[in-house]
Amino acid sequence: MVCNALLSCKDMAAFLSGFFFYRGFCMNKVSFYIDGFNFYYGLSTARSQNPVWKKFYWIDMVKLCSSFLGENQELCKVIYFTASPLDAEK
Repeated sequence: MVCNALLSCKDMAAFLSGFFFYRGFCMNKVSFYIDGFNFYYGLSTARSQNPVWKKFYWIDMVKLCSSFLGENQELCKVIYFTASPLDAEK
């Protein structure tokens, strides 16, 4: 018996689609991009008005992003980024 390792595009798509189904729903992959500078600035501004916001400086970003997902969504990645300051002394 000879096994053909090459699959057609249609066969490959059918094969791979099985990995993205869960409980009968097609799973949509979701990525979050968080601008760290704006996130921190927003928290510091809120903290100046109400000190209770200080506890959110140590927030679990993955858990936060996961709370926004629907039933048919899967968290793929969370990317937290920021830019270096223009003034090196800051």
